[in-house]
Amino acid sequence: MSTPLSWQQQINNDPNINLPYACTLELDHQCYVTALTQTEILTIKADLQKAQELMQGQFTCNINQLSTTQSLLGACCNPQGRIIATFRIFYHQGNYHLSMQQGTAELLKAHLDKFAIFYRAELVINTEIKALALIGQGASDYINTHFNCPLIDQANPEVTQYNINFNNLNNMSLIQALHPNTHRYALYGHENDLASWLNHNQLQTVPALNWYQGNINNHIPEITPILSGECLPHDLGLDKTTMIDFNKGCYSGQEIIARMHYRGTPKRSGFVVHWQGNPATPGDIIYDNNQKKAGIVINSVPLEKSRHIAFCSLSHQQLDNDLTIHQQPLQINANNSN
Repeated sequence: MSTPLSWQQQINNDPNINLPYACTLELDHQCYVTALTQTEILTIKADLQKAQELMQGQFTCNINQLSTTQSLLGACCNPQGRIIATFRIFYHQGNYHLSMQQGTAELLKAHLDKFAIFYRAELVINTEIKALALIGQGASDYINTHFNCPLIDQANPEVTQYNINFNNLNNMSLIQALHPNTHRYALYGHENDLASWLNHNQLQTVPALNWYQGNINNHIPEITPILSGECLPHDLGLDKTTMIDFNKGCYSGQEIIARMHYRGTPKRSGFVVHWQGNPATPGDIIYDNNQKKAGIVINSVPLEKSRHIAFCSLSHQQLDNDLTIHQQPLQINANNSN
């Protein structure tokens, strides 16, 4: 009998997961799987109540809405109201964890370490927990059949997280990304458990970039290290999402953010754009036809045929002008809601 492949061997040997572009998928009735290779986990080791108190005093979202069956999207800002990191908070095997863009956990940990001692908490960059994703309309049927998990109920958004077992392995945490007309699920667990699941399943693999493309399409910005501490939440349109709760108590940067929301007029917001030509990276500048800065790229994903999609922060005054990225014309998506 051949030795089962490890997590990293599975990823390295797969012909699709590491493709340098997102593919066009037939999402109707299909279920695809990929590994979230650009994602890392920061774990809060503490009594759950103490962990919630730490997060409530630091994060923009309302931690009172967090539970073992309810994950949250949120952000953490510095005292000047600039975003250090964006993330998803979820419960897994006795602790809360933050899932975020690779390289950002170290920066967020450095910020939270200043306060963790007061809550008897320890922040750990967790290299043992990995993440897979299921994509497509067939994903919910697959989950219900193979994980003995209740069918995800679109009418019950209070339940977005399920703790599941596979072949008597340790629990894995399944999280539904609740966005209109999307079928996306993240599966978190120990790398050995996820590797075993990958060894057993027969699903077609797709590029990891397809998941991150979905985040862009759904206006979920993921702060990368180069932009940590640079953007206000309003610059990305987070004020129009549940990632900020303006009715909760104080948190890091809250005074600046609230003043902008109630008394100021935001000059920028988040938009999805696309173009054809050369790729872009976070922090790249978008110009108008007079070579004046109009915005910056937050996240970008290459597509097929040299096409690209990105989530950007753009000046409201520039939206009617011709915009370029690396001297290539770009278009703002018509369905932008932020």
